[in-house]
Amino acid sequence: MLKDLAIVKLTVSVFKNTQEKIRRKREELRTYTEHSIEEAKRQSATLKSGSEEKPNKESAKVIKAESKEELTSQKTAINETKEENKVVTKKAKSSTKSVSKESSKKIKITKGKSDTKSEKSTKSFRTMNSSKALNKREEKIKRYAAQIKKYYGEVDDDFLRLVVKNLGPSIYNKDAESVSCSDPKELDRVKKNFLQKKLALTESDEKLDSAIKEVCETLKGVRNKYRATFYYALAKKFKKESMLS
Repeated sequence: MLKDLAIVKLTVSVFKNTQEKIRRKREELRTYTEHSIEEAKRQSATLKSGSEEKPNKESAKVIKAESKEELTSQKTAINETKEENKVVTKKAKSSTKSVSKESSKKIKITKGKSDTKSEKSTKSFRTMNSSKALNKREEKIKRYAAQIKKYYGEVDDDFLRLVVKNLGPSIYNKDAESVSCSDPKELDRVKKNFLQKKLALTESDEKLDSAIKEVCETLKGVRNKYRATFYYALAKKFKKESMLS
């Protein structure tokens, strides 16, 4: 990038120098023209006075010719300077475009690399989060399995995983993860939402309430009565494992 900036600065400097040359040429032309006009006036005044009439006419013609020649020379120089300025300007534009293209390529390459790094970083982050979530889920399943084994003797690991899958993200919510047997409204929700809707049981309310109460008695004294344990036990009791598949 420093090299590109140096090229642009050099181009601008050349352009400014060319403009200064044109200005100086114009100033010289203006001064010379004024001088020629003054000289012509003096010669004219001399001719009017009658002295050296013929020689003065000749001198005036010579001065006029010289003025025209010098004027032509100055115009030619200015035109040449303008042409030179056009060439320099064209080169400057070409150089600037070239620099812009190179800069754009570098930016695209850098952006491509940045995007690739960002994608890799995002994938890595997702993989890491997914791995953490998986580990946390497995940790939860181990806790549920330990509780079921302690109070029901054995654990059907595949069915427990199916129960956990049906519970979804509620297992990560402290309040939703457990069932409170002291809350009649919550026990009523277990009956309606899980037994009647999810397992499609048509037994009487008394029978369903009795099954829920039985699980509460089994887990009596347990601080965290995990919902996974609750649903596992109820589905096994009514032999409705297939309803969660």
